[in-house]
Amino acid sequence: MQLRDYQVQVLDDLKTSFKQGAKAPLLVLPTGAGKTVIFAELARDFVNEGKKVLILVHRRELVKQACEKLDLIDVKYGIIAAGFNADADFGLQVASVYTLYRKIASNKDTFIPDVIIFDEAHHIVAGTWTKVIERYSKATRVGVTATPIRLDNRPLGQFFDRLINGVQVNYLVSKGYLCSHKVFAGSEIPDLSKLKVKRGDYKTKDLKEVMDKPVIIGDAVHQYKKHLNNKPAIAFCVDVSHASKVLAQFLKKGVKAELLTGSMKHTERDEVLNRLKTHKTHVVVSVDVISEGTDLPCVTGAILLRPTNSQALYMQQVGRILRPEKNKTAIVLDHVGNTFRHDFIDIERNWRLEFDVNEENKKAKPLFITCKKCGYVYKQEKICPSCGYQLTKQELLAIDGELKELKRQQQKEPITIKEQYRWSLYAKTKFHAINVLFFRDLLDKSKISFVSKNNIQIGDNITYYNGHNTQKYGIVIAFIDLGYKDKIEYYKVVPKIPEQLVRAGFDYMFPEDVKEGIELKELQEKGLYTLGKRSQPFVNLEDKLKRFDIERLYLETKSKNLGEHHAGYNLLLLTNEGLINYETEYRNINFKQGDKVKKKIRDLPFQYYKIDGFIDIARQAHFNVGYNIDWVYRNFYARKLIKELKQYCKIYKRL
Repeated sequence: MQLRDYQVQVLDDLKTSFKQGAKAPLLVLPTGAGKTVIFAELARDFVNEGKKVLILVHRRELVKQACEKLDLIDVKYGIIAAGFNADADFGLQVASVYTLYRKIASNKDTFIPDVIIFDEAHHIVAGTWTKVIERYSKATRVGVTATPIRLDNRPLGQFFDRLINGVQVNYLVSKGYLCSHKVFAGSEIPDLSKLKVKRGDYKTKDLKEVMDKPVIIGDAVHQYKKHLNNKPAIAFCVDVSHASKVLAQFLKKGVKAELLTGSMKHTERDEVLNRLKTHKTHVVVSVDVISEGTDLPCVTGAILLRPTNSQALYMQQVGRILRPEKNKTAIVLDHVGNTFRHDFIDIERNWRLEFDVNEENKKAKPLFITCKKCGYVYKQEKICPSCGYQLTKQELLAIDGELKELKRQQQKEPITIKEQYRWSLYAKTKFHAINVLFFRDLLDKSKISFVSKNNIQIGDNITYYNGHNTQKYGIVIAFIDLGYKDKIEYYKVVPKIPEQLVRAGFDYMFPEDVKEGIELKELQEKGLYTLGKRSQPFVNLEDKLKRFDIERLYLETKSKNLGEHHAGYNLLLLTNEGLINYETEYRNINFKQGDKVKKKIRDLPFQYYKIDGFIDIARQAHFNVGYNIDWVYRNFYARKLIKELKQYCKIYKRL
C-alpha cells in the first residue's frame, strides 16, 4: 500500500517518540486522513518485531474497517468480536471493546498484548476501555483519534504521555483528500442558556423540550430542499422521539428518508446505509450512530438538529460528510448554532494533552453573529463591519435573520499565518545568518548562559526602551555573563566647610548631628538634608551672628572598593532588527505579557514546539484584537534559534 507523505511522517514521529521514551503516544489526524491505514502499518511493524498487538475499537463497523486495511497489507490477524470467527493463534488481534470487556470480566481472555492500539481514542475514559487498560497495564499504548478530547472537552493527558499532531483538515482539503464545504446558519437558534450540562454536554431530556418546536423541524426540511435538492444527507437528532418527528416531517414533504438508531440490528443498519449510497434514500435521520467511523463519500449534507457543547461530537458529525467525490462540495445546514459554538471544522486547532484550569468552566458562546440591520454574518465585534450597526451587550449573544452562508470574511485564519511564515523576515536566510554571526562574535568575547536568571527565563517576551521613550519588544535568547569585577560603591558624605565660609562665621545648621564625613543615609534617617538642583542633596550652613543668609553645602561623592563581585548578566534579545546585547544595569525588566500569558508561553514544550502553539496563545489572548502576526513569527523563530545556538555552544564546549 502506497502511503501519503504525511502518513509516512507521522509513522516516523510515532517511532521516534518510542525511542525517546514515550510509553503512550497519541496520534491526532482528521477524519479522512487515513488513521486506520497508519495504525495497520504500525501494527504490522510491531508484529514483525515479535510483539503481540491488540487493535481495540468500539463499533462493529470499525472492526470491519480495520480488517479491510489489514487485508490490503497482507498481514495475518484474529478477531475478538461477536459475529466473527475467533483465531487466537495470531500475534495481531482486532477486538471489539465490549466483547473483550466481557471476556476480561469472566476471566476468559487468553491473548495478552504487548501493545494496544486504541482506535477513536477519545473514548478511552469510558469504563469498558479503562478496564482493558487496568487488565493490560504493562502494555504500550498508542492512541489514534481525530479529536483528542473527551466529550466534556477535557484533554487526554491522564492516559497519554506524548501528543503527535499530524496534518489538519485544511491541508487535506487543499490536497484533495477531503472536499471543501459550506456552512449555512439556521434561521432560528434555540436559546440554550438555561439548559443543564452533564459530562460536558447538554442533557438530552432538556434538549428534547427545546428541539421539539415544529418551526425548527419544518425549517430543516425546507432548507434541505433549498440547499441539497435530494442529495444524500444525514440529519443528527437528539433522541429517538425527536428523530421520529423529524423523519415524519421529511416524509410528509415528499423526501425519501429513513431512521437509523443504535437499537437497530446490524443488518438493518447496513441496509439503510446501502440505500443511502445507492440514492434510494435521500436523508438518513440518525441518533448518535453515524458520528464516527462510517466511511460515506456519497453523503453531501449534514443537517445539525442536535445542539452540542462538545467540540469532539461536533467535529465527528461534520467530518462524516467531508469524504471526497468528484465535483462534491459538502453542505452543513446548522439549525442549532453548533458552528457558532465551535467554529468552522477546517480552522487550525492547537490540540494539547494538558488541562488548562482557566478554561474548565468556560461556557460556549457563539463565535459568529448576524447583524440585525443588514444581515451580515461576522465574528463577534461590537460594531458590524458591513453597515456600522452597534450592538448592545445583550444583542451580542443573539442570532437572528434568514438562513445565510457563513463566510470567513475579515478574518485572519491561523492557517494563513502558518503558511505565510516562510515569507516573513524571520524565515529569511540572511536574517538568520546575521544573528548567528552576531552570536558567534559575542561568544568569542563573553560567557553565555541559557539558565534562568532573576525570574527571567529563556523565551520570555520583554519590553525595553531604545532612546527617549521609544518602547520596543524583544525575546530573551540567552544571558551574557559579565563576569567578576571590582565592585566600587559610591556614597555621599557631608564635606568640610570651605575656609572662606568658616572665616565669615558659618557653621553647619544642627551641628550636633551634621558634621564633616557624616553619610547621606544617616542624614536621611533624621531628615537633615534637602534636594537641590538635579536632585542633588545638600545641607544648610548658617552664620552664627545671623549677618548673612543661609548657604547651601552640596554633599560630596566618594567611593570605596568592596572587592571582587559578580557583575551580573546582560540580556541577549531577539528583536525585529536582529540580536542585540541589552545592558541591564540600572534598568528594570518589564514583561510584555501578564503572568497568565507568560506562563502559557513558558509551558509550551521546548523540544517539540510548533507554530500552532503561539498562534493559539495569540488567538486566546486577543493580541491587537486578533492575531499579532509578527509576535507569532518572532516567538516561533526564537525557539528555533535558541535550539540551534545551544547546539552550537555544545559543539564548541562553551556550555
